[in-house]
Amino acid sequence: MAGYGTELFVLLLSGHLIADYIVQTHRVAVGKRDLRLLLRHGLEVLLVQTIIVLPLLSSALLGGIVVLSLVHVLADAWKARSPDTWPVFLRDKSIHLAAIVLLVVLVGKEPGGHRLFDPLQTTRVVWAALLIGLIGFNIRGGSVLVRFALGSRDADPGAQPRGAMVGYLERILVFALLTAGEWSAVGLVFAAKSIARFRELENKEFSDYYLIGTLASVLVAVATAGIASWARAALGVGLPW
Repeated sequence: MAGYGTELFVLLLSGHLIADYIVQTHRVAVGKRDLRLLLRHGLEVLLVQTIIVLPLLSSALLGGIVVLSLVHVLADAWKARSPDTWPVFLRDKSIHLAAIVLLVVLVGKEPGGHRLFDPLQTTRVVWAALLIGLIGFNIRGGSVLVRFALGSRDADPGAQPRGAMVGYLERILVFALLTAGEWSAVGLVFAAKSIARFRELENKEFSDYYLIGTLASVLVAVATAGIASWARAALGVGLPW
């Protein structure tokens, strides 16, 4: 059975992913120079994190979540006034992750008599929350990283909605297959995508663009599947399907 600190870390990470990549709208994501939208997102983070840690909630943890939400707002305000580049994206995520780790270190000792569910049920809630958060990241966060990899050619992520949808489905499918341990099946995804683009691949410029986009997309799915695999082992749970 996983320890309280591990469960807390995974839940807070899940809450961050859900708040940023599922609850947050595109309007809020791109409009954080507006103080109202920035504070709105801070409230979203506070509510999502509070709800998601209910199985482990204590007064100390609640206070920590308030501070965590404030740090989130400050980091996003800094990001909103910085260039839209991958180092800024990485800096922002590093700040969020460091804040979560610090909170776990400070309140990671399990208080008595706090659980709403028994330990087995809590572990399942933690695992399910992480899967939801990672799927959200594969859809929206993955698109941001792929855009950075492709550069200016794909500067407008909304310009090719069908291409974006292919990327979403590709990452979710690869993530699901890898999380289930079906590594060999991932080759079918590549084969199907390459067949659909076979004639266009004769164009060198397009083939380079296609290869960079595909590899970046798959790397996102592989990285998130690695996080899911680590969490599954740390929590001691089986696959949900």
